[in-house]
Amino acid sequence: MKLKIFIASIISVLLNPFLVLTLTLIFGNLTRSDTLFGPALFLLILVVLLPFVIYTYFISRDKKSFFKFHNLTRVRRDLVYLFGIFTSFLTTILFLHLGLVYWFNNSLVLFILGSSMYLINKYLDKISVHSSVLSFCIIYLIDKVSIYLIFLMLLIPLVYWSRRTLHQHTLLQLFMGTIVGLLIGLLTWSF
Repeated sequence: MKLKIFIASIISVLLNPFLVLTLTLIFGNLTRSDTLFGPALFLLILVVLLPFVIYTYFISRDKKSFFKFHNLTRVRRDLVYLFGIFTSFLTTILFLHLGLVYWFNNSLVLFILGSSMYLINKYLDKISVHSSVLSFCIIYLIDKVSIYLIFLMLLIPLVYWSRRTLHQHTLLQLFMGTIVGLLIGLLTWSF
């Protein structure tokens, strides 16, 4: 039983939304010949890495184990969401002002994703951030890199298993997260 929980924890850490989103933004834009790395780096630092630092701060403050980072209180999770929403809104406005349409679209979609997850968590039910971000990133990579990356969809059942094994989500919460991620990921196909 402990081995099963350990493996589920490892999967949960490896498919951490911050890590998955970081890798997606990097690999999804390496293939673009017109990619400007300044805006990409700015988006990555402000929208993904700074919320991760705040998240890590809350974990260390609560003296949680690295493998138990998912046990943050709702208030602290909301603060991380709101910070991510705020930073993605700022980057959206900045990229719009600078006329960087592609990066404006990227930051706008991240703003919509974060806002949707926050609102669903706040007013409907707890949603799986792992399944939401993973499904969003898979759709993003399929569009930006190659249709052959559809095999990454096999990671979604793995996330379901790990989050259920760790007793973090119900199937409905995981399914809602996947649907939100897929729908918002489809928005990326328009730019």
